[in-house]
Amino acid sequence: MNRTKPTLRPCSFLLLALLAPFLASGQCFEQVVSQGKPVTVSSTSSGSPSNIVDGNIGSQWVSERSEPQWISIDLGIVHKICAITVQWDEMFYASAFEIQTSINGEDWETRQAFTDNTIPEFLLDELDWEGRHVRIYAQERANINEGFILREVTLYGGIEAPYQVLSFPPLPDRLSTDSPFELEASATSGLPVAFAIVSGPATVEGNQLRLTGEGGAVTVRASQEGNGEYYAAEPIERTFQAVNPTDVFPEAVITSPSAAYPMVMPEPGQMVLGARGRIPYPQWFSIESVELEIDGQPIEATAGADGHAYAYWTPDGYGTHTLTAKVRGSTGNIDETSVTFEVTDNTGDVSLRTFDRDEVIAFVNFSYSGHYQMPSNLGAFNKITARLGIGCPTIGCDAWDRLAHIEVRTPAGEWVEIIRYITPYGVECAHTVDVTDYASLLQGNPELRVRIGTFQRGWAVTLDFDFEAGAAPYRYSRVERLWYGYHAFGNPANRQPADTFQVDLQPGVQAAKLHLVGTGHGWGENNSLNAAEFYETTHHILVNGQETFAHHNWTQCDPNPDGCSPQNGTWWFDRAGWCPGAISPFFEYDLSPYIGQGSQEFFYRLFPNYVDQCHPNNPNCINGATCPNCNDGFNPHLEMATNLITYSNQPIGQNVLTESGERTPQAGLAQAFSLYPNPASGQFTVEQRGFFRQVRLRLFSPTGQLVYDSGEQAGWPGRLSPITLSGKPAGLYHLAITTEAGTAVKRVVAR
Repeated sequence: MNRTKPTLRPCSFLLLALLAPFLASGQCFEQVVSQGKPVTVSSTSSGSPSNIVDGNIGSQWVSERSEPQWISIDLGIVHKICAITVQWDEMFYASAFEIQTSINGEDWETRQAFTDNTIPEFLLDELDWEGRHVRIYAQERANINEGFILREVTLYGGIEAPYQVLSFPPLPDRLSTDSPFELEASATSGLPVAFAIVSGPATVEGNQLRLTGEGGAVTVRASQEGNGEYYAAEPIERTFQAVNPTDVFPEAVITSPSAAYPMVMPEPGQMVLGARGRIPYPQWFSIESVELEIDGQPIEATAGADGHAYAYWTPDGYGTHTLTAKVRGSTGNIDETSVTFEVTDNTGDVSLRTFDRDEVIAFVNFSYSGHYQMPSNLGAFNKITARLGIGCPTIGCDAWDRLAHIEVRTPAGEWVEIIRYITPYGVECAHTVDVTDYASLLQGNPELRVRIGTFQRGWAVTLDFDFEAGAAPYRYSRVERLWYGYHAFGNPANRQPADTFQVDLQPGVQAAKLHLVGTGHGWGENNSLNAAEFYETTHHILVNGQETFAHHNWTQCDPNPDGCSPQNGTWWFDRAGWCPGAISPFFEYDLSPYIGQGSQEFFYRLFPNYVDQCHPNNPNCINGATCPNCNDGFNPHLEMATNLITYSNQPIGQNVLTESGERTPQAGLAQAFSLYPNPASGQFTVEQRGFFRQVRLRLFSPTGQLVYDSGEQAGWPGRLSPITLSGKPAGLYHLAITTEAGTAVKRVVAR
């Protein structure tokens, strides 16, 4: 056999994951053939063997602490292999190993041997290998304190006669009332594919599938029996749900008061009653109404966002009451739930845990949320402390500093950020922060959420709250949002992206403050002056056009503000409003002088003298001259969260005039979302950069078939949505992005 010497290309851990599809396809113009294939191993200490072919560099397989060890990937049939990427752990990689192939899984041929290896991740291309089985035979560990840790092996190639394989994309769920539709599958041989119903309420004739109208799981088999030139292909089965609307029920959840704690009122007063409805398959169904009853009597409720409803009610004294919530879905089905609670006048200290090592894992889930029972009260706690724990999940900690948000939902269903956090460089840390100002939200049965933009491994999160009993300075408080989300810094086309809000602090308010955090992000040679992460500057809040409050957005990181050191990376560099491994505290501004003074105009003005010359909106930016890449896209920006907090001993009405201050959806819908990698192999990620409250993503195949539908979801700047291409044929796909501002379509190339 004539062979060409393979080319070894070392790559950084993250860049390899993003660029390997480009590099490999550029060399052999073939597809990934290893993803999702069966894997066998010599031993397992932790993780799963399947993790090395799942397309997720955040997962891993760990062997026992001995040598030798091996992993073997079964491609099912003999393949031509033209490129391979191998991604070991940065510390626990193999210093000596061989890559071997086999036709039968018994007789092995060493294709490449490595001795004194110091490269954890690499691409090996220009190959001319053939085999059904590919084995990594690890002979020596670089670090004896752990077994071999392998994150991903990706094989590129194809097949030749007499072998053939099928491509049968996953089938999306459908309504049982949908019209007949065509199935799509292909064989590498070009021979026709046959379909059969294995089980479920459907029939198939040729390639047309017809649903019977009943609900249930439908399993379809695609097969190709071969001919004189080709062997039979291995059949593929796909399962989807035929959803009958009459079988879909909503769920009623009471958000206030708590079912686990009494409602504590040192003096009787007004309390919040709240509930929400949620329903499966939100792409088709919605919550039509939420009704509340207290002690059997209907109470008028105000509709909020995402199926929430709330009302204010004053008990006539201490005692026991029952709140009932009735939720109706668009399917016509109803769910009802009740909570019986006691109104009392005293309590003690309370400590509770919400997140309990809940995991946020790269390319699996970027957020975690849940409802948690907290003590309902009216001014009964004088201090609330949050204790945040950031730990390593079983697959290990993310090695990089990642932006994280901890949020709580208001009774109206709006998310409010209460903790801004940046993860440390690959180590575990613990933090404490005073969250007393958010007492009105941290009670009842609120929904809490943690979001972390992680791309490697992940984080395990714990969140505890300590409530200290004692009279609060004020019985009532209210939290209202102002500037939130992604705010471009130095964009030549829009230097001042923040909205203007009209704020009218009512005369009954006794104290008011503004909480603001705006961590700066973006850096490197494609951002002028290394902004915004490493650019020290001062922004301002303008009240009625006058500079009133200064926001000097710069934080000293050595020593670490939360004592989270040492870390594995450059944690000691000062940054724009944050440090790795630390909570970014809110800047606090006293607004009490504006109480009862009528409507005031609030505007957040970014430092006006900075311009990002590398920005795509700079018409004078020249690639390779002004900046290496004028279309890089990782431009300077601030991630904002701003809360107006008001206090009184009387119930508080609305202070932010949303009629004029409501953030309007940004123009340039297509520019508000980015896709990477593109072209993609196995998976790509959609990053939301603009401010849109509702987002729906739909992916259409080269023939126009809907192959993915996210349903309508809550949107926010920085949201990451991974979409798998596993099992889908190569070609040009179209991604429809729908928000309240309209629909934009982007092209995605699947290899």
